[in-house]
Parts: sequence; structure tokens; C-alpha cells
Amino acid sequence: MDPFEKMLCLREAAGALSTSRDSVVRLIQRGHLRGVRFPRMGGTGSNVSWRIPESEIRLFLKRNMT
Repeated sequence: MDPFEKMLCLREAAGALSTSRDSVVRLIQRGHLRGVRFPRMGGTGSNVSWRIPESEIRLFLKRNMT
């Protein structure tokens, strides 16, 4: 992964995949899409923010749109 690659939030990733934010979370949890968790203020528990590399969206589409 390029350290300067654009990282998409869940809403942006959902738009790119034409699906819902919850569906993107499920894809990450099931291992179909790679995401990175960043802690928010406080940084514990479920208070995290997901980011998905733009290249991961392209790979997912390539794998699943053939």
C-alpha cells in the first residue's frame, strides 16, 4: 500500500461500491474487503473510525465484477 494513497471513509466506500455503509462494514468483518481501524477521541471500545484504501475498492470491484 502506498503511504500517500487516498483512504476512504465508510460513506465514501459505500458510494463507490453502490451499497450501504452497513454493507461495507459487513464486507470488512467477513474478510472480503480490507479496512483500517483508527481510534477516535478516547480510542477505546467501539469508538473507532474505518478507512478503506482506494486500491482495495478497485481490487474488490475487479474480483467481484467479472
